[in-house]
Order: sequence, then structure tokens, then C-alpha cells
Amino acid sequence: MRAGARTAAAVALLLAGSPLLANGGTVRISRAPVGPWLVSVFSSPTPLRTGEVDVSVLVQDSSDASLDLPVWVEARAVGTGADAAPIRRAATREQATNKLFKAAKFDVDAPGEWEFRIEVGAAGAVSFQATLTEPTLMDRPYLLALLVLLPLGLVAWLLLGRDEEE
Repeated sequence: MRAGARTAAAVALLLAGSPLLANGGTVRISRAPVGPWLVSVFSSPTPLRTGEVDVSVLVQDSSDASLDLPVWVEARAVGTGADAAPIRRAATREQATNKLFKAAKFDVDAPGEWEFRIEVGAAGAVSFQATLTEPTLMDRPYLLALLVLLPLGLVAWLLLGRDEEE
């Protein structure tokens, strides 16, 4: 019984771990010139889904030093059925895991095609488009772990219970 419980606990820990949403994810823009600066943009989760979206921005000068310029990120739905309100957030180091980056986090409720526009100070802006999808069962590790472990635990309990009765 103890070995089965330990195995179930180990499997639960492995399945329940959620992915890290550190400043990284999918590279959307790499070293694009914006005025005199070079801008790199990353998004997570990968692929983008409705719910919390993290857009991380790295602003560098020509010597690759990270700069502390004001950064704004605006997300707006595009294409057919683009009736969701635009969302505008300041990207800050406080929201970033890696303090070389600035990050903006938003809750996006509508799936579909979205445009993300990143403004860097008064120097200009860059943008990218991405499709946001609805989360699936695979995006919910706790529910998935429960759906896998509950039947396994029930079978183990039934099998171990029969061995003790005999």
C-alpha cells in the first residue's frame, strides 16, 4: 500500500507542475530597430491562449546594454469578429522575472487574431500578430492529474483491498 501511495504522489507531483512563464517564451520580434534602439519581444504561454498573456520586452543599445526606457504594450483584436476592447498596459521591471526585461501581463478573454503593438519611449513602435486559442485540458495540469490519478488510485485501492481480505 505504501509503495502505491508513494508512486501516486510522485506521479501527481510530476503532472501537477505548471510550466514556468519566465521572461521568454516565443520570440516574436528579434532585435528590431526602433529609433536608435534594438527591441526584442517574447510572449508566453506558448502557444498563446486566452487568459493571462505575458509580453516581455528587451530594449538594448548598439552595445547590447539593456535600457530602462518607458515601454507600453497594446493588444487589440483584429480581423472578423474583432469586437473585444483594446487593452493597454505599461511594461515594467516589477512584472518581469528577469529584470533585464520589462513585462506587461494582461487577461485576454476573446480567442482569435490579435495584434500586439509595443511602443518604446518616443522612439517608435513595433508590432506582431498572433492567434489566441481557447485553453485545452492539457493546459490544466491539476485537472489532468486528477483525471489520471483518480482512476489509478481507485484501481489500486480495489486491488490492494482484495489482497488484504484473502
